[in-house]
Amino acid sequence: MKRLIFINTLIFFFILITIESLVFVYRYVKNKEPIGYIKTGSLFNQIDDDCQRMKSHPILGHVHDHRGKCEIIGGKIFQDNFILYDSDQNNKNVIITLGGSTTDGFYKNFSKGKTYPYYLSKLCENQCVVINGGTGGYGSSKETLKLLTQVSNLDLEISHIISLSGINDIKNYSNQNYEDFLKMPFLDENQVFMLENQKWVIKNKKPFILFPNLMSIFYDLDMNLPWVKDHITKDEIQESTYTRFKNNTDTWLFNIKNMRAISQILNAEFKVFLQPTMGLEGIQSELTGLSGNDKKILSETLKDKEYLENLRNTYTVLKKHCQVINYCEDISDIAPPSSEGNYSNNRHHNEKGNQIIAKKIFEKINF
Repeated sequence: MKRLIFINTLIFFFILITIESLVFVYRYVKNKEPIGYIKTGSLFNQIDDDCQRMKSHPILGHVHDHRGKCEIIGGKIFQDNFILYDSDQNNKNVIITLGGSTTDGFYKNFSKGKTYPYYLSKLCENQCVVINGGTGGYGSSKETLKLLTQVSNLDLEISHIISLSGINDIKNYSNQNYEDFLKMPFLDENQVFMLENQKWVIKNKKPFILFPNLMSIFYDLDMNLPWVKDHITKDEIQESTYTRFKNNTDTWLFNIKNMRAISQILNAEFKVFLQPTMGLEGIQSELTGLSGNDKKILSETLKDKEYLENLRNTYTVLKKHCQVINYCEDISDIAPPSSEGNYSNNRHHNEKGNQIIAKKIFEKINF
């Protein structure tokens, strides 16, 4: 009997390891994010990085978990979730910048920490102080919540509040379930999962998962979330959703109007800038005469038809909104792919590109 149990146990583990190996090879061939072999591996390496690590937040979804150890380029951590860039000024012409990973002053993986707010602070000289409130992954919904819950708490005479917006408001970015997003645009899919399951998603600690490749068949480890729901069609949304928001661009427009209203209460001027990004129709997709790394990145981007359609459809509507809003500036055509290199990847500019963005934004600020 003991011999039979031992043999069956060996067979059971042989089957597990075989399936784990097959899925591991499949993920490798399909260029999926590596998640280790037998136990969870490199997918969660960002948790070791004090400048990239995030923790769950009940209102904002996620915030940085830097633990005071992230070295800031040209500034310092301010009020835990902001970056204050070096300046001789005190509480005069304070500019708050909001946005996603392109704005985020903690990140060093795209432009070595030299974001557009960093360069904006250099342009300010004796005119202004820049406080960077950008956070990787934030779209206009999260920016609105951060403005309401954290920026409004700052005991500062804020003169300008700036949002670099657009790319993180494309369809299915913050929540793969489009119906959930339209019903609850201020909750990302982490928060929806926590609400529906009454479970806290721990983002700042490495999980120990045996046979992660096998488990990835049942759990979406790429998003650090179980049970990704199927995409919902447009017709299904119209039939099942009772909400004022009919699409993702509706929520963007609602959010920027709210941000402007909150800014006015704070006696600050609000401006939203449509973010330039690779793949938009026109100059941001021009391959002719292009060479170098930007050409390589753009060539790969143009192959992703689904992403391009999503991106362009969103920006087509956002551009129309921006044309009739006097506090919106469309700068989506600046810093295009260049043979000299403006991009770090297809969604993020490098230092050179960020300098161009900062200069254009500075030109639009009125003191």
